[in-house]
Amino acid sequence: MTDPRIKRPCPFCGETVHLTIQDGAWPFPIVVGKDTVRRADGLEEYEEVDAVYCEVCTAGAPIATWNGEQPDHILAVMRDFDPTEDGSCGCGHDRHLFLAKQEAA
Repeated sequence: MTDPRIKRPCPFCGETVHLTIQDGAWPFPIVVGKDTVRRADGLEEYEEVDAVYCEVCTAGAPIATWNGEQPDHILAVMRDFDPTEDGSCGCGHDRHLFLAKQEAA
């Protein structure tokens, strides 16, 4: 790992040398307290954070996530999806709505 900000090898392929950081390359939801910040249209507000990329297997993640340093309260907020009236998880992704309907059948 050539950059001191990178503290772990690639979790997918184990690469330790060909890892790079790209400044402000990863959109990450803004978390305040126990919730994500929402725009007027109800979608999450994002900020651009630094990311680590593996040049071998092309994996990437925000640097705090890559290093395993994401604070627990942020991870808890990211996992918390409120179910909507149609049975989806509330995250807004169609694939979760499909899975919720499949499980209900």
